[in-house]
Amino acid sequence: MDSLFIHFTHSATPGRKATMDFSLPALDTATKYPSIPTYHVIGERGMLGEDTNVVFEAGEDVYLTEKVDGTNCRIVVLPGGGDFLIGTRDLFLYAQGDRVPNQVPVNLEILRTLMEPAAAAADAWTGKAILVVFCEVYGAAGIARGWADYTGTKTGAGARMFDTATVDPAVLGWELDRIAGWRERGGQGFAPACFNPIAQFGLEPVPHVKIAEGHTIPTGREAAEAWMEALLPGTLAGLGDGGTGNAEGIVARTADRSKIVKLRKAEYAKTRRQLANRR
Repeated sequence: MDSLFIHFTHSATPGRKATMDFSLPALDTATKYPSIPTYHVIGERGMLGEDTNVVFEAGEDVYLTEKVDGTNCRIVVLPGGGDFLIGTRDLFLYAQGDRVPNQVPVNLEILRTLMEPAAAAADAWTGKAILVVFCEVYGAAGIARGWADYTGTKTGAGARMFDTATVDPAVLGWELDRIAGWRERGGQGFAPACFNPIAQFGLEPVPHVKIAEGHTIPTGREAAEAWMEALLPGTLAGLGDGGTGNAEGIVARTADRSKIVKLRKAEYAKTRRQLANRR
């Protein structure tokens, strides 16, 4: 993949066009979504411990959104708009004009779900940076194991936006390891509110659960699990009748995204089972 480039034309100044080649591996690395740590530290045999990866402070607003069980996807709009790519977190699936070689069988449900929002984002974007719209595609067989939580049918996926970011094109001139480190240290320019609708892109945000004061979020593992269950007993992202209604969990973040963690119900349940088996 290192030898691949993507060629695009954009509006450099009013009335003039410019062309540029982007390294596809660099673009891929710079626009992936950073890893989100678990709220409680993962220890022996994948069990959650009592220590937390972040501490939310008194007086600190924490934005709580539903963690939707799907495939982490991205729409990447190149500078000036008009040109876009669609991918999962791991790789690009499509570039406008079919310019991305297919490395694996492409999940057509993802493309069908994101093609219209991607075109809308490309039409709306006029900035000099690269725009990345992060979304979860979910609710269809083959996309994620939890599809049946949201619908009783195996087709007709949905998409929910959970973040947007901008990337300076100059970053793409760096070595891939440097880009990856920059990304994981929060280098991407994230929007301050992860749940605000972007209506012109045709994407709903992930369900907003609550804005909590930092000191009210329990730090103990069992207390945090009970708190999550009380806040989100079932999914708010259903796609129709027949789903089980289970919710995967919650993402908790500060407005500036300096602190962000995930709480997954399955991980807390697994920890409880393993601890019970030890007794």
